[in-house]
Amino acid sequence: MPAGPQATAEGTLTAAEPTEPEAEMGEHSASPEVQITTTDAPLEPALPPSERAKARIDDGLAWSYCGPRSKNDFAIRGPKDPSEEGQLVHISADAVELWRKQNLAVLEGRVEVDRGAEHVEADWAQYDRGNNLLDARGNIFFEQPGLRIAGAAAHFDLDQREGELQQAEYRLTNANARGSAESAFVEGRDHSRFRNISYTTCRPGDDAWVIDAEELTIDQQAGTGTARHAKLRLKGVPVAYLPYASFPIDGRRKSGFLVPSVGTSDTTGVDVSIPYYFNIAPNLDAILEPRYMSDRGLMLGGELRYLTRRHSGELRAEILPNDQKAGAGDPKTRGAFSFRNQGVLAPRLSSDILFNYVSDDVYLEDFGNSLNVTSRRQLERHGDLRYSWGDWNFLGRLQYFQTVDPNLARVDYPYSRMPQLVATWQKPNQRWGLSYLLDSEYVYFNHPDKDKVRGQRLALRPAVSLPLRRSYGYVTPKASVLLRNYDLVDPAPDQTSNRSLAIPTFSLDGGLTFERRIDWFGRASRQTLEPRLFYLYTPYKNQDDLPVFDTTDIDFSFASLFRENRFTGRDRAGDANQITLALTSRTLDNAQGEELLRASIGEIFYFRDRRVQLPDQPEATNSRSTIAAETVARLSRNWSTAFSLFWNPTGDGQVEVGSASVNYRTPDQKIFNLGYRFNRGVVAADTNTRVEDTDVSVRWPFANGIHLIGRWKYSLFYDRTMDSFLGIEYERCCWAVRALARHFITDISSGSNTTFMMQLELKGLGDIGSGIEDFLERGIRGYRID
Repeated sequence: MPAGPQATAEGTLTAAEPTEPEAEMGEHSASPEVQITTTDAPLEPALPPSERAKARIDDGLAWSYCGPRSKNDFAIRGPKDPSEEGQLVHISADAVELWRKQNLAVLEGRVEVDRGAEHVEADWAQYDRGNNLLDARGNIFFEQPGLRIAGAAAHFDLDQREGELQQAEYRLTNANARGSAESAFVEGRDHSRFRNISYTTCRPGDDAWVIDAEELTIDQQAGTGTARHAKLRLKGVPVAYLPYASFPIDGRRKSGFLVPSVGTSDTTGVDVSIPYYFNIAPNLDAILEPRYMSDRGLMLGGELRYLTRRHSGELRAEILPNDQKAGAGDPKTRGAFSFRNQGVLAPRLSSDILFNYVSDDVYLEDFGNSLNVTSRRQLERHGDLRYSWGDWNFLGRLQYFQTVDPNLARVDYPYSRMPQLVATWQKPNQRWGLSYLLDSEYVYFNHPDKDKVRGQRLALRPAVSLPLRRSYGYVTPKASVLLRNYDLVDPAPDQTSNRSLAIPTFSLDGGLTFERRIDWFGRASRQTLEPRLFYLYTPYKNQDDLPVFDTTDIDFSFASLFRENRFTGRDRAGDANQITLALTSRTLDNAQGEELLRASIGEIFYFRDRRVQLPDQPEATNSRSTIAAETVARLSRNWSTAFSLFWNPTGDGQVEVGSASVNYRTPDQKIFNLGYRFNRGVVAADTNTRVEDTDVSVRWPFANGIHLIGRWKYSLFYDRTMDSFLGIEYERCCWAVRALARHFITDISSGSNTTFMMQLELKGLGDIGSGIEDFLERGIRGYRID
C-alpha cells in the first residue's frame, strides 16, 4: 500500500513516491477535475454521533412561523463559482490517504465535498475519482437548494447528482417542513424520495401533527409531495389513513378536493357542498362543486377563472335540475349564471363585461347565504369600453338589469342604457390660473314596458373655475351650465317629444385653516380649526315635463352639503340659492402626520324654497337643512371610535340618522367591535327604509391559545336577530382549529337558518372542514389570517 500524503508547512498536499508507474494514472485523465486540500490544524474532538449534523441541519433556518416560506427567507449554499457547475469537485479534510492504483482517496475529519450547489459534510469519506462516487459515514450533512439531510451513512453518485442516506433527518427549506426517514434518496436537483418517513411543518420539538408514510416523493419543481400508505397523527393519535395522498409543499396551486361545507337551513334542509379544484394551467383554474340539499335535491355548481396578458375573468354557474320543494306551477329546473371579464384591448383602451342571470325571482332568496345577497332586486349586465387620450376620457356602455323582485310592477322596472356614451375633458392650471372641465353624455333609454316613455338624452356641462390657494386657506369660484336635449318616444300626455333647456350654476367654495400645538395624551400634536363656506346658486326652471330616467334624491351626508345638485343623474337640476356653513377640526401627530381626531359639523341655510322636485313630491319649504356631524378619533394605539349624527332642527327636532362605533384591536388580533346605527326613514332616498340595529363582534383570548370568536347583529326595529355566530379558534404555529355555529335570516319575512362550520388547518398541508377565513374576515372587522 502506498504511503499516505503529507502536509507541508504551507498546508498544500504532497505524496510519497508511488510504488506503481505514474503511467497507470494516465487512463483516468478524462475524469472530472478534483481539487483536494488538507489543513494543518489538529483534529477537533467530535461531537457525539449525529449531534453535530442535527445542529447543522437547522443552522440559518428561522422557525418563527410554519408553512411554506419565500425562497429569500433562508440561506441556500450555492456553487463556489457558477462556472464550476459542470465538472469541478472541491474536497477538503483534516487528513487524506491517496490510493493511486485504485484511484481512491480516503478522507477523515471535517470532510467537506462541494460540486456546484451541492454540499456534503462527514466525519469519514471515500472518494472514487474514476467513477466520481462518494461513500461517507458519521455525522453526514447534505445540502442542495431547497433540501437538507442529516444521516449516519451515505452514498453519492456525483455525476448523476444522486444519493442515498440512511437514518436520515431532513428539512425542506422551501416548504419549511421537516421529518425523519429510514432512507432518503436524492434523485437530481428537484426530486427526492423517502422511505418509512415522518413529515410535518411544525417546529422542531413540536409534533402536533405528523404524517407517517411508507414512502414520500417530493417534487420541488412541481411543488408537490406524494405519500403512499400514509397515516395522519394529531398529537400522536392516528386520525386518518390514506393509501395515496398528494399535497402542495409551497404556495402553488394543486388539483384536489377543497374543504367541504355542511349546514342546515329552513329553505334547503341539510346542506352539504364538496368542491373539487382543477389546477388546469398557471393562468387557468376551475372548481366543480356538487351541493346536496335534503329538501331540494342535488345542485351542480362550478367556477372558472382565467388570466391572460390582456384579460382576466371569472365565470360561475349552478343548476338544480329538479327542485323537490317547488310548488305547483313553479319551475322545477332552477339555476344561476354570472360572467365577468376585464381586459386591456390596446394601449389606453380597456373593456369590462358583466353578465348576471337567475332563473326566477325568488332564486336568491332560496339559495343565498346572507341578507345582503337575498335583498338584491336588480342584477346588472353591462359591457364597457374605456379609452383615455391626453386630457380626454371616453366611456361606451351597454347596460341592462334583470329585475328579481316579484312585488315590483313591470312599469317600475329600471331603464336600460342602449347605449351610453360619455366623454370628459379636464384642463387644470391654465392661463391666469383657470381650470376647465367638460362633461358630456349621450344615452338612449329603453324600457321593457312599451307603454312607458323611452328616448334619448344628450347632456353637456362645461365649467370653468379659478382655484386660489394659500397656506392658510383657499377660495374657488366656479361657473357651469347644464345643457340638455330630449328626443322621446311615446311621451306621456304632459310631456313633449322634444325639449331643450339650459340651466346655469354658480358656486363659491372657500375655507381657512388655523393651527396650534397641543399635547394629545402624551403625543406632540397640532390641532387645526377649518371653517368652510360654500355658496350655491342655480335659477329655477320648470322641469316637470321631463321624464325621470335615472335620477333620484341624493342620500344626505356631510359630503352632500357641498354638492352642486341635490339629485343624481341628469334629469333634474335642482334650483338653489343657499349657503353651507361647516367647521372641521383635526388633530395630527407631529412625528408621523397621523390623523388622531377629525370632527366636522355643517348645515345648509336656504334663501328660497326648492321648487324642482321628483314626481309626486312637494316643494321643500324649510329654511334650514338637517345638521350633519361626524367624528372619527384614534384614542390610543388600539382604541378608535367613530360617530355620525343627522339632526333636523326644524319640525319635531328629532335625530333622523345616526351611527356610533367603538373598536379595539391589538397587533396580536385581540378584537372587540361595538356598533349602533339607525335611520328613521326621513333622510334616505327610500323613505320606507327604516333601520335600527346593534352589531357586536369579538375575537378574544380566554385560555392558552384559545380565542372566542363571535358576532351578534340585532335589529331593534324588527326585534329580531339578523345574523349571529359563536365559536372558538385555537391556533398554533403549524396548525389551527376553528369551529362555530351561525344563526341568520335571508329574508325578513321568512324563517331563520342555522349552519355549523368546522375547520382544521394544517399549515403547509391544507384544510379539513369548512373554509371559514373569508367568512370571519367579513363578519369581524379587523380580523385577518396572516
